[in-house]
Amino acid sequence: MLSGLSIHVALAPSSKSSIAKLVTDNGGTVVELSDADVAISRKGNAQVKNIDDAGIPCVSTSWLRKTISEGQPLQYTEFILGESEGDSIKGSPKRSRDESEERASPVKKARKETPPKKGRKKRLQLALSADADESVLLPIIKQLGGTVSKTSVLVERTPLAALVSSVGSKTGEAALAVICGYKVVSEEWVYASLEAGEWKDTDDFLTHEEAHERHERGERLFEGLSIFLSGKSTLAIGIGGIKILISRGGGIVAESLAMADVVVCLTEKYNGDETSVPVVTANWLLDSAEAYEVQPYKTYMLGASRSPRKSSPRKPKESPVAKRQTKKEPAKRAPKKEKEEEKEKEK
Repeated sequence: MLSGLSIHVALAPSSKSSIAKLVTDNGGTVVELSDADVAISRKGNAQVKNIDDAGIPCVSTSWLRKTISEGQPLQYTEFILGESEGDSIKGSPKRSRDESEERASPVKKARKETPPKKGRKKRLQLALSADADESVLLPIIKQLGGTVSKTSVLVERTPLAALVSSVGSKTGEAALAVICGYKVVSEEWVYASLEAGEWKDTDDFLTHEEAHERHERGERLFEGLSIFLSGKSTLAIGIGGIKILISRGGGIVAESLAMADVVVCLTEKYNGDETSVPVVTANWLLDSAEAYEVQPYKTYMLGASRSPRKSSPRKPKESPVAKRQTKKEPAKRAPKKEKEEEKEKEK
């Protein structure tokens, strides 16, 4: 609801952190006074005069709380410090809107009357993947007027201009960004923007353009697919991010192996029970998400996927010597003469 708003929080440290968290949790960006669209403060704060001189609205904390409860940004007018009922200065009469505008500071008037400069920097909120070169990219982003959030915002539905990721990244953030509907751009976008002195169009640097288009069309990637997770995740997005990737893609995180259509092994080796369903590597999940198309299991199969078979215990193999010893010899026939002599003796 605060998407695109840059807010300066001018409060005592004891309450500043809680208000700043409310701003960021609801899509806003906390910035310095010089970069702000609006400031939040309380009556009697010495910074209110500086804010007024900067030519931006200074509102009470009531504006933020009511904006959150209403679900959309409210007009600043009734919350301007010194004018609203709750924050008016004791003993000073309320001014009409027209009267307030007449008495506004020259800086504030100039800001209203002067159109925005053509070369004004856009304040973009971005995220960096775990394997992106943060030491190089972060100073450039700040120089261009951008801010960088932790990749945990990918699951919080926070408005982001894009995720900056290295090409071929397998840390999980790019896959999660695609599933959650965020644009993923290469590091080249940042360098090209630096060279141009302003932000270039993200659409010219998309790394998963086709996947982004499929998501925009409302396609459900893992629709009806029950996926069982085996082992501990080593990906940057963690097990929580993987589960969100599956569920937001339309899939089901299976609670047991018996309920699964496929097993995703998060470790190098599958140590689970034998199963008749495919057992695949975590790359199957990431590649499917980044392509926004379920990939064939065969390419990602682990050798441990076997159908359980009932069989009787096998007898130990006999050695060739033993075989010869136990082999039955054919009975020898006695000559006719010997047989006749034996019969006469018996008589």
